[in-house]
Amino acid sequence: MARARGASVPVGSEWWFPPSDQRSRWFPQGVHVLPDVVLLTAYLHGADGKNHGSRITEVDRETGRHRHVPLLGQDGGPLRIHAGGIAVLGDRVYVAATRKGLAVLDRATYALQGWVKPAGDLRYSFCSATPDGRLVVGEYDRHEPGRLWCGEPDGSAGRWWTGAPQMQGAAYDGREWWISSSRGKFGRGWLLGPRSRRLPAGPEDLAWDPDGQHVWTVTEYAWRRRLLRVQVER
Repeated sequence: MARARGASVPVGSEWWFPPSDQRSRWFPQGVHVLPDVVLLTAYLHGADGKNHGSRITEVDRETGRHRHVPLLGQDGGPLRIHAGGIAVLGDRVYVAATRKGLAVLDRATYALQGWVKPAGDLRYSFCSATPDGRLVVGEYDRHEPGRLWCGEPDGSAGRWWTGAPQMQGAAYDGREWWISSSRGKFGRGWLLGPRSRRLPAGPEDLAWDPDGQHVWTVTEYAWRRRLLRVQVER
């Protein structure tokens, strides 16, 4: 697969996906924010109902220009995972792959290097990075509060919390949690935290902005796909 580049679109408190991505079968899932670029993950849901691959979209924060980069397995073929969340720590990129754990990718090529399960037996629905370099992983459950884990990427130390039902993402600053929770295609979602607020329908993963004052999320449903920056209130 070739790397596809997109047109320039200004980035502010929200960034709408261009029409070609709004109508596609690529469903946005994960988000990670760096000082100059936002990284988004998506998976390709084929007409046959199967996963046909995953990718990362790099969005330049200053210009809004973006490019799609396919995720590759160790055999060089498409990496077929749900890609429910993304965290960058050092030279490694971690992408949530449900029961497989976390895919560990090379930061330069986004090629698969291996698999890890730092929190043990968990449904790895999403992941994120804390400001001090720890890893957050969590699980989606439609009816019960999902579990959250925060600790060292190698699993050598960590702590468990209880999240929320229909939890799609979580960000933790060492004191407070912010959690995204969805309510289906037609119901508005929630940003849960010290001061909760409503979100558009279909919020997915959460990520810290390096400025320490905002979290970002991405929405997945066709024709309503956008990247949002939300100021947190402690």
